[in-house]
Amino acid sequence: MPTVSSSRSSCTLPILSGVLAAPATAASALASFAGDVLAAPLGGYPRFVGLLALASGLATLTALGTAHPHVKDR
Repeated sequence: MPTVSSSRSSCTLPILSGVLAAPATAASALASFAGDVLAAPLGGYPRFVGLLALASGLATLTALGTAHPHVKDR
């Protein structure tokens, strides 16, 4: 199965790499700032971590509920 990078020339690989890495780089750069901003109104880091755990649990349940029908049979 061809990959995204195998269908491009070697001249465009650095550009493609930068475009694919940009969202993760931006998220990691903003994470500490966003954590501080969100923890203050929630009453501290324990409640903030609890909110993150709740969001993660909801995302997991959503992902499990949207599995392909063939995956559920296994």
